[in-house]
Amino acid sequence: MVHGHVADSLQTTPPDVFVSSDGGYNWIKALDGPHHYQIADHGGLLAAVPANTKTPNVIKFSTDEGRCWHHYQFTNESIIFTGLLTEPGNKAMSISVWGFGAADREWRIHVFDFLQVINTQCGSDDYEDWLVHSELHKEGTPKFKGCLLGRKEEIKRLKKDSWCYNGHSYEVTTKATVCECQKSDYDCDYGFVKKGEICVKEDKFKGVANLDLCIHGTEEKEESQGYRKIPGDKCVGGFKPEPVKEVDQHVRCKEGDKSELKTEEEESAEAVTGNGSGGGVVAAIVVSVVIIVVVMIVYFVRKFQLLRRHNVSYRYSMLSQSTDFDYDNEVENAIGPQKGMYHDSSEDEELVDAKKPKRKVRSYHDDSDEDMLE
Repeated sequence: MVHGHVADSLQTTPPDVFVSSDGGYNWIKALDGPHHYQIADHGGLLAAVPANTKTPNVIKFSTDEGRCWHHYQFTNESIIFTGLLTEPGNKAMSISVWGFGAADREWRIHVFDFLQVINTQCGSDDYEDWLVHSELHKEGTPKFKGCLLGRKEEIKRLKKDSWCYNGHSYEVTTKATVCECQKSDYDCDYGFVKKGEICVKEDKFKGVANLDLCIHGTEEKEESQGYRKIPGDKCVGGFKPEPVKEVDQHVRCKEGDKSELKTEEEESAEAVTGNGSGGGVVAAIVVSVVIIVVVMIVYFVRKFQLLRRHNVSYRYSMLSQSTDFDYDNEVENAIGPQKGMYHDSSEDEELVDAKKPKRKVRSYHDDSDEDMLE
């Protein structure tokens, strides 16, 4: 149900109500002038209230898709209309008119239970098979009649002359089949335009063998036959144009620049095999870096070993000796080279050593009484 005019341009006059029973392919004029309307009982009941007055007192309803309307005056009171409502989902057989009194400004609600008028539930004889989108391809081959996106659907719907109701729990019965492909299931591919029922190459693309597309840094060369299937189309068999031929998808490119670049695999292969002028330079740099790393490792390992060998440890008993103890000499003697038990020396050196006074070294222990007394 819609409001509209029968004209070839926009109109400023009040619109009329039109109803379609085939999904919008054909329309009939159902009511004169604008109306507030609702659809109930799964589409089996139509109700409307005039909208050209603020205080309507008549409700109209139809059970044959708007071809015949019944009028019912529901009040003699002047009620300011605010809305025409039914349950969400349009499954119920009850419709309510909302408003308020013009004199006392209090709410008025009129509920219409159409089960009191239409009291017979529909049976199997009250339904008919209806092909959805039956207006499509009706002039062509019968097997394509009603095909949309590769599918056709057949449902059971209420006959127009049936005086019965579907009921709240009614479920629509649907039967779907897949159609064969035809040219209408395909769009023209990039670089092609439709002339009649076929796709031909656009004038500015003539003479171009293929399409070069730079997508995410990869150049794709495609040879199209002019057709591409519409997304979501479910058709099978039938018309099937030649598939798109992908010539090359491994060439790197820059957007706006169609000059071909070497791929990473090609560059790596040249570096390994030594092809190209930079192969030898890269190999020399790698060898030099490896040698430097090895030398640095050996140096630091040797340095660590030397530091561990000459590590000086101090005892508490050494720090507790008298003030005349020569700490510097002791440290130098500990770090410097030590003489072995047997060595060659001259007689003069032995005489000099004999004349040197013997230094008395006192040692202390942490748990001795002498330490405590000192």
